[in-house]
Amino acid sequence: MDQSVFKLRLGWNRFIPFIIYFFSLIIEKEAYGTYFTSWVFSLLLIVVGIIYYCRQRLFQQLLVLPMLGLSLLHYFIGARLNVNIHMLNLIGINGFGEETTNFISNHLGVYSWAIHFLIVLVLMMFFAKTVIISFQLESAARKILSLSVKYVGESSGSYTERPFPSGSINYTNEEIHGFSAFLEAKNIVKVVNEDGNFILSFSMGISPLSNPDLSSISYFQIDSDGNTAVHISVKDYYQYRKKYSFDQLCDAVANLFKRFFNEYKAHNEKRILTELGIK
Repeated sequence: MDQSVFKLRLGWNRFIPFIIYFFSLIIEKEAYGTYFTSWVFSLLLIVVGIIYYCRQRLFQQLLVLPMLGLSLLHYFIGARLNVNIHMLNLIGINGFGEETTNFISNHLGVYSWAIHFLIVLVLMMFFAKTVIISFQLESAARKILSLSVKYVGESSGSYTERPFPSGSINYTNEEIHGFSAFLEAKNIVKVVNEDGNFILSFSMGISPLSNPDLSSISYFQIDSDGNTAVHISVKDYYQYRKKYSFDQLCDAVANLFKRFFNEYKAHNEKRILTELGIK
């Protein structure tokens, strides 16, 4: 459902690219004795980090994936310098004399890589968790909007930035605090408390972790009187392949969160996680 509903765009699985990389690297090394796979994967990490930064507006994306890619490239240059020069010769890049080779060996060797890698480890200690959570929040937002659109008909109706009033719910403070804390703990939404309102924010574009203006992300809002409203960001709305009735879509998102709230009150949290594909 998810893939057919939304436009095609880059997505990053946390583990599969690394598994494919290691298997490809072993096969290439044993078959040809080269490391082109490492060049490609290093460039991929750098490009993915830049793309995700442009999408999510999280500076951590620039510090983790691109630095990891540069560290990987640095290692293979330092530890396999002669092989890398041979690889450059294979693709028609020549002219590396002894002076150039010595300069690279002295300044980009294994010892300088160790310092580089230590810096990367420190950055990952501080920022990798934020990057992982941002991936999970984006995935959850796709699920929320994908599940909601199943109940919405196609329409040529135009998008509007106004929050859509979507009825009301009855709740106690303990219930709404527990529900919002549960969703946030599972990295489904980021909760914002504003003027007594509970705002459950989600987005397939700018990450809620970057603390953006609420008009730039999507959210389900519950005020102190139990009145609810939905806002869908323009970027999220135009990720759909087709045009859908905007009011119906907002209503469907509200109904989804209301159903999740009822499941939470009935102690059926596992149903929520199962429907969103979260373990």
